[in-house]
Amino acid sequence: MAHYLGRGMRMVVAGVAPEAIVIVGELTRSWQRFGPVVKSEVAAQILAGPSPEVAPALDGGMARLRGTVALVLQKHFGSNRALPG
Repeated sequence: MAHYLGRGMRMVVAGVAPEAIVIVGELTRSWQRFGPVVKSEVAAQILAGPSPEVAPALDGGMARLRGTVALVLQKHFGSNRALPG
């Protein structure tokens, strides 16, 4: 699972070129075991530039809750106007 997660992240890194990737979910409970595998898979085929920092969310389950709340707030209170340009 960790190998495939890291390989999938490679596509995100190639397309978006993030500086950091934060992992949220049950995998973070066993990060000491799976983290090195995920990191090595992400770094295996970087096309250009440095490999992004891959790290677990430090607050465990609260990160998912915060993300959900952020999406709800954005949906109900965010701007619906198109950006200029």
